[in-house]
Amino acid sequence: MVLTGRAAPGLGADVTTGDDLEIHLVANAEEPSASAGFAPVVETTTGTRGSVCNVTGCSHADVYAGQVLPPEPFARLLRERIVAKGHATGILPKIDVALACSPNCSNHVAASDIGFVATPGQAGELPTFTVWGARGLGAVPRPAFELRGGLVQADFVPAFDALVALGARFDDPTRRPTAGVRDLFDEELDAARARGGYAALSFASEVEPSAPE
Repeated sequence: MVLTGRAAPGLGADVTTGDDLEIHLVANAEEPSASAGFAPVVETTTGTRGSVCNVTGCSHADVYAGQVLPPEPFARLLRERIVAKGHATGILPKIDVALACSPNCSNHVAASDIGFVATPGQAGELPTFTVWGARGLGAVPRPAFELRGGLVQADFVPAFDALVALGARFDDPTRRPTAGVRDLFDEELDAARARGGYAALSFASEVEPSAPE
């Protein structure tokens, strides 16, 4: 694909599996003007040396009758978090993040490093999330698995921070965790909660009582 817009004519670009645009053939001297040209249409031009990944959602978000929560506001929260923390840790460029609007559409979550699946709350309560993580792509690859169910929405961003911290903690392949991953996640989540500073979330379910599966 070649971008032919007024901002940067003739630049080569690839669309990545993380839904990012990789812009090629930009000389160092031209980078500031190219970034300024893309600013009106992209959220961030941080890349390569300080790369950030996008958040993958459901392909049928907002059109599936069984949707529990809309992924878009939660994806934006994580995207803002990723952009804000992108330069603070070297682990974020290596992490794939996925959201699922319902337990019925979570296959892509198992193929990501961090995943959140929207789940119906108990009677009269707000929907929650099931947290997935610990995917492995080493000599013995494995899909992500469920780390915790029933995560309240107030813990959504703290849980993401906890998983990023856990990834940074064991980024070196020679340092394997000696305790269970679920226990380590709970430790990091408690630490994130203790740090505080998170906004309250309270999205109600969008599922109609008579909605077909």
